[in-house]
Amino acid sequence: MTKNIPVWSTTGVYTVGQEVTFDGVIYIANWWTQGDNPAQDNGGPGSGKPWTVVDAGSGGSTSKTVPSAPGGLAASATSATATTLSWTPVAPPTGQTITDYIVYENGTAIGATTSTSYVASGLTGSTRYSFTVAAEDAAGTSAQSSALQVATGGAVPSAPGGLKDSSTSSAATTLSWTAVAPPSGETITDYVVYENGKVLGTTTTTSFAVSGLTASTSYAFTVAAQDAAGTSAQSSALSVKTTAAASIPIWSATAVYTQGMEAQENNIVYAANWWTQDQDPAKNSGASGGGEPWTIIGAAPGSTTGGAPTVPAGLAAAYTTSNSTTLSWNAAAAPIGQAVTGYDIYENGKEVATTTSTRGTVTGLAASTAYTFSVSAVDADGASPTSSAVSVTTAAAAAGGAASVVFAPYIDMGLTQDENLVAIAQASGIKTFTLAFIQSSGQNQIGWGGTGTIAGDKLADGSTILQQVQNLRAIGGNVIISFGGSAGTDPAVAATSASALQAEYQSVINRYGVTSLDFDVEGAAIANTASIHLRDQALLGLEAANPGLQISFTIPVLPTGPDSNGQAFLQDVKNDGVDPNVVNIMTMDYGSAVDNGGAMGQDAIDAVQATAALIKSLGLKATIGVTPMIGVNDVSSEVFTLADAQLLSNYASGAGSDIGRLSMWSVARDNGSGAGATWASPTASGLAQSAYQFSSIFEKA
Repeated sequence: MTKNIPVWSTTGVYTVGQEVTFDGVIYIANWWTQGDNPAQDNGGPGSGKPWTVVDAGSGGSTSKTVPSAPGGLAASATSATATTLSWTPVAPPTGQTITDYIVYENGTAIGATTSTSYVASGLTGSTRYSFTVAAEDAAGTSAQSSALQVATGGAVPSAPGGLKDSSTSSAATTLSWTAVAPPSGETITDYVVYENGKVLGTTTTTSFAVSGLTASTSYAFTVAAQDAAGTSAQSSALSVKTTAAASIPIWSATAVYTQGMEAQENNIVYAANWWTQDQDPAKNSGASGGGEPWTIIGAAPGSTTGGAPTVPAGLAAAYTTSNSTTLSWNAAAAPIGQAVTGYDIYENGKEVATTTSTRGTVTGLAASTAYTFSVSAVDADGASPTSSAVSVTTAAAAAGGAASVVFAPYIDMGLTQDENLVAIAQASGIKTFTLAFIQSSGQNQIGWGGTGTIAGDKLADGSTILQQVQNLRAIGGNVIISFGGSAGTDPAVAATSASALQAEYQSVINRYGVTSLDFDVEGAAIANTASIHLRDQALLGLEAANPGLQISFTIPVLPTGPDSNGQAFLQDVKNDGVDPNVVNIMTMDYGSAVDNGGAMGQDAIDAVQATAALIKSLGLKATIGVTPMIGVNDVSSEVFTLADAQLLSNYASGAGSDIGRLSMWSVARDNGSGAGATWASPTASGLAQSAYQFSSIFEKA
């Protein structure tokens, strides 16, 4: 592309930027000019001359080429108010030089740069902009590039104002401030309160109670607002000085106290009911007239009978996987008359979970990413300041993604509704079932549910379990067959010899063609050492006769891992030379004495971690299987919810979680037909849920 440059004329009027040629030289006007000969009156910009030489030329053509339009326009580091644009350098026409690039916003030039990047600032949040760029050389400006559409992020709020204090005492104060109007399209999610520059806590209201202060001390408080786009600047600082503490003497064993005299111990004030000496009020107090020398008056000045708990201490992280970490901390103390009701967990300053325990697992994290976590204690009066933070970096994702987790839920072949495996698989998406249970039906004889023989496995609909297994395999499914269970007689308990027991196990492999067997050892069987050793001997022979056979042991546990019987069982397995592929733990029916406030998902994760540690200490190579009882458990105060299932599934999917198999008791219960029940039904979870909703969650692990 070329342009024609006019020859200078003595009568011509020229304004800034206009070009002329004179005797083959190109000049550009520095301001309005007329009659000033460019050959005689030229200099650089700022020289005081009306003209600047653009191209000394050769006395020949006065036609030059403008550049081509830039390409590769892209945006990065886009925020609510700015974005960084970049593009590919333009190759100048022959004999030319690119002097600069002009940047356009919605068609209007907003700036120029000699580089190939430009920061467009002063933008409005949540707004779409169109940017283009053009190149310039001495001949002129190129066409504009293809337009780039950029949408800015949401805007962060403005800083709160009106910060003030009230009810300031020797140990506490209440802060309040004016609500912040959110940016257009945004919502204020919470406010962050700072004490002397450090985060004290967060709140969704415009007030915050601060406790645990020192008497006669000055503090500087600020507050910031948060929305989805980020955190505002902090407010102007408010200086607050606590009041002096009242002077009530500390109780002394050598002092003499008479009726009505007061003394304090551990921030509690007591009044003497009569003459007393060397009687510790903390151990000898009661109502007036109740026969004790002391009566509690209340909290000592500088303390309170209400307010938030103390800050949790000892925060630590463990069992960190590619997508989760487990946090633990020391219990916080509540003020007099209060009780800690729970703990809030914060991830990078945002609350992400609550728990009634001093332990919590955070899931849904990104692999190879650094996080900071803190925790706050809660009682009826509010939340404590957040604890000191702990830093955690998640593990790298396993090559090709997290290790595969097999979902193989238990299905009770004694229930009529569980007979059609193909129909259930097609409706639920379940690919592998654990068929329960084969038990002893007489000396050296086994059958489904402890009845008859396995050859007589006819179902109520006229089909056989063998046909069901074959039909399932025809559509790509498979089964694990389980021996034992909580009721009936375990074949190992009834067997007369290891060889006879091995033959029973072999008959199941031969009939159903299975390559994976499960041994559910619970109740009295887990402490029956004779049957344990007999089973182990039979399994050693069975593995030798069936290369590739997969063996799993299913045992009861507590949230702290296997109890003494379970530990002894695994030690016997190790000593007998059996190395199972899976140790499957039943995370259910712990009993009210160890109930974790209903946190069944966290209980299951805790049990997995404790069992994994035990297995490693024994030198076993097994992965962990985990089997919760979905919905209402036999211990009715324990309810494994859909949220618990999601927490466990998220944990299982992380690289390094130790979980190789997920299961549940049972397929027949995975429906909401009995919603609201307070007892454990064999055919419903007792929860409001859709059909196979638990299965859907676990299948995605």
